[in-house]
Amino acid sequence: MKATSKSAEKKEGAVDNLEDLTRCPICYEQYQRECDDIELCSDDRSEVQSSKSGGFYPLQRIPRILGCEHTFCQVCLTQNAKTRALRSGNEILCPYRCEKVTKGKVDGLMINQTALHIIDHLK
Repeated sequence: MKATSKSAEKKEGAVDNLEDLTRCPICYEQYQRECDDIELCSDDRSEVQSSKSGGFYPLQRIPRILGCEHTFCQVCLTQNAKTRALRSGNEILCPYRCEKVTKGKVDGLMINQTALHIIDHLK
């Protein structure tokens, strides 16, 4: 009986760790999938200008991977890019202590599909 409770605690701890991987380490909001119908998918009504189309759209909490392999939501990376702007507007400084620079725009970074798959499995 004692082994069962320890394994249950271990499993619960593992699920908590998985849930941590599904949230942005800055805002602690759960990541979202990119959505074609942004009005239906986004709770955040902040807007950003797309570097691809030039149009404005609501920010989504899409998990974006930096060159240093840290992942943050698109909202936090966009806000970080505004407050910690580098000389070039085409570079992103990692919000973590590594502070490595990734070339490109936030909405052009790769999406962390692994985080999205974990969210699907935890539902």
